[in-house]
Amino acid sequence: MSEYESPSPKSFIPLDSPISVLSPGNIVSIGIQLARLHFGDYFNRSFLAHLWLGLGLVGSVLLLGLGLAFGFGLDALLSTQSFFVVAGVGVGGVLAIAIILYAVGWMTATGGIMTRMGVNTLRHRYEPGELYKQTIQRRIWAYAIAVMLFSVSLLLTYGLILAVAALAVVVILPSWEGFYGAATPQLQGTLALGAVIAGLLLFLGLGMTGYYLAARLWFFDAVLVLEPERSPLEALLRSWELTQGKGWSVTTVMFATSLLTLPLSVIASLVNVVVPFVSFLIGVLFFPLWQAVKAANYYDLAAAKSGLIFDLGTPPPNPRQWLRRVAIQTPEGIALDFALAGPGSRALAWMIDQVILYLLLTALVFIGALIYGYVLFPFLTDQFPDSATDDLNLWAGAIATLIGFVVANGYFIYCETFRRGQTPGKQISHIRVVRDDGQPIGVREATLRSFVGWIDLGFFVIGLMLIMLNRSEKRLGDFAAGTLVIQDEQIAKQQQTLAIPTRFSRLTEDTVEVLTQQTDPTLLSVNQYLTVRNFLGCRDQLSARDRAQVTQRLAQQLRSFLMPTSPELLGTIPDESLIEAVYLVNRSAYSI
Repeated sequence: MSEYESPSPKSFIPLDSPISVLSPGNIVSIGIQLARLHFGDYFNRSFLAHLWLGLGLVGSVLLLGLGLAFGFGLDALLSTQSFFVVAGVGVGGVLAIAIILYAVGWMTATGGIMTRMGVNTLRHRYEPGELYKQTIQRRIWAYAIAVMLFSVSLLLTYGLILAVAALAVVVILPSWEGFYGAATPQLQGTLALGAVIAGLLLFLGLGMTGYYLAARLWFFDAVLVLEPERSPLEALLRSWELTQGKGWSVTTVMFATSLLTLPLSVIASLVNVVVPFVSFLIGVLFFPLWQAVKAANYYDLAAAKSGLIFDLGTPPPNPRQWLRRVAIQTPEGIALDFALAGPGSRALAWMIDQVILYLLLTALVFIGALIYGYVLFPFLTDQFPDSATDDLNLWAGAIATLIGFVVANGYFIYCETFRRGQTPGKQISHIRVVRDDGQPIGVREATLRSFVGWIDLGFFVIGLMLIMLNRSEKRLGDFAAGTLVIQDEQIAKQQQTLAIPTRFSRLTEDTVEVLTQQTDPTLLSVNQYLTVRNFLGCRDQLSARDRAQVTQRLAQQLRSFLMPTSPELLGTIPDESLIEAVYLVNRSAYSI
């Protein structure tokens, strides 16, 4: 049988591999692992933050009530015309807003602390809890202001979207009504269906615009807690900078996380009608998950784009080590090692496949409606004049449902059987289905997975909870078919391209001679050499501020490392020339 291994915080990057870049699905899966690792601490912090928020809301309502009661009392006592009522409500409202903002700031700061804990875990660093507490207490209002700026940005964006949509309706509607009224009854049905589809696509497109903006600004709290020198406005601008070129990737991460949390959120909302505070507990549980996913995503963005990993004091971490792995013994006695797909990658693959299926079935419905309305319905009414229209429509609906069921199952069966265990969604997510012994699946396994998948889908929370909780990350369909979903590691290891020049300046070459005469620059370990090499390959992608900070830090570390007793002797050498010279000497030592 298979042996399942827990993720290890230790990692090592081979000499011939550049910086690892995570896929959106892997970011979500690693975030889940971080949430599991810090579950106790995360839960306590989340519970207190939600409790503060709840008390803030209750306190704000009480203040408004006290202001109103006090105003009525003074009005009655002094026989004024509602002056004190207005004044009391105004004062109470200002105090209530201040309390709510403080509670929101506290909650946001708590989320930032969770993100910082996750980033430190990925960087193999430890910070005491007292430092986190001090970080929260010092900057509560900075977090509150950042939340206000974030919310205003989203409100303005959605307001603009709604205004554009309303204007489009006002402009298009008169022409549409005239065209629709002049059409034949059959054409009117087709036009109505087309209008519904177009409206849905427009709605999704406009909604995605706002979601994309939210993704670009999502990391403001992480910036505030990890770069405390920045102001609230600078934190939002920094988030925008970090996500440059990665906006849709972050949007995908947010969609995949939403998909994982949606089933329990819906169930909690329904149960909350009978059992109060269930939604509160779900919020307490899911808040750390979102922050842990944000930590993994922030680390992936900032690793090379802001020089987060360029530090000689720590080895270059490989966050893919946090994915669960499985060791399989094949019938031939060959041991195979795979990384499991992870809940994030599986949710992303499912979402992509559902979109493809939705578009495919929509196209079939549209084509089928045209064929039925213009060909089959007139033919059948001519051949069977006594047939009732409702009966024909019922038969057409039943046949359409059967065809849809066949297409939906056939999509998964065909793809997983004849495309080496990959649907288009799995291919994009870099995962595939294999048998428990590591062999490719056949028609039997694909059919079982597809048909049992309807149970997983019908009771989505069951399939999701099974994937989240059991170590093999199997849903019901996997148990029935004897299959695993694994990473397609040949293509899943996306990498950051390194652009290292082949020739350096004369100053750098002279520095090489100085280093070889005064010190032994080949004392660098493999991990330290990788840090220097990766920095030189990615430095042009850093902002001017980040490049200056990282260059200075690395040069100081190299001076202390090469000449620990008198690092000032290397102080006259420019920072980048020193780093380049150390790289050149070690490049020949490591034969790269």
